[in-house]
Amino acid sequence: MIYGSLEELEFNYPYLHSDSRPEKFKLFIIGKDEGERLKACDFTKKVLEEMFESAKEERKIKGYEVCVLNLALDKNPDYMEPTSQFWRRIGNQEGVIFVPIFHNPGSSSNLPQLAFDLNKPGIFSLTNKEYLSVINYSKRDCYDILRLD
Repeated sequence: MIYGSLEELEFNYPYLHSDSRPEKFKLFIIGKDEGERLKACDFTKKVLEEMFESAKEERKIKGYEVCVLNLALDKNPDYMEPTSQFWRRIGNQEGVIFVPIFHNPGSSSNLPQLAFDLNKPGIFSLTNKEYLSVINYSKRDCYDILRLD
């Protein structure tokens, strides 16, 4: 699915994705302006939190955490290590959902592939150039896209 605006994402995303299957959350946020992409990350975080809060109130899940990780500033090596505690925590672990949103993955063009291979949620904020450098280009078709420009 390609979303043309934040409003379209807000309206459609919760209906197209199940709150109990976060591993299906695959989204590329693509745009030139880093500030606009960061706003879109925060907006996406809000959409997911509303979705998860509703599921929590209905007792479908026990809890949740959604965070935006700016990889230009945070160089945690665990983000690149598929066996790390960080990656084991992502997704639905006994009713507690953890979904990171990766902003500015830049030189970490293998992260979308890693998320796909591990069957984990993958939300990435990228420039068009970064999008085109995703290591396995066939995986680009496995992600929803929010285009900001």
